Amino acid sequence: MKCYKDKMIKNMIKQLEAKAEGHMLNAEIILGNHMAVADHPDMMGTLDKELSAMSECHGKLEMLLKYFK
Repeated sequence: MKCYKDKMIKNMIKQLEAKAEGHMLNAEIILGNHMAVADHPDMMGTLDKELSAMSECHGKLEMLLKYFK
């Protein structure tokens, strides 16, 4: 049974890290691309959503590592 637990934890870590990186890339694009203004009139709101999503991923990862690894 431990084998499945380890695989699930490793998989969840990879998923959370990938999601966080995706949101970080989106934030970098928003901050560095002036053309994004036309696509996102509420730049601050869009950036806030990306940061919140990153924070959620990092929080879940922290809990996973603290309590299940």
